[in-house]
Amino acid sequence: MLNRFNDIEKLDPENKKRLLSVVDGFIQVLKFKNIAAFLRKD
Repeated sequence: MLNRFNDIEKLDPENKKRLLSVVDGFIQVLKFKNIAAFLRKD
């Protein structure tokens, strides 16, 4: 996993920004799904 982070560091700024925004969007979707599942459970 650390090798992947090192690969990200080597990317040019535009690609790094794009990749990190995709990862951020993925994390946001997972958070929303977890919140929705928690609210549905009650």
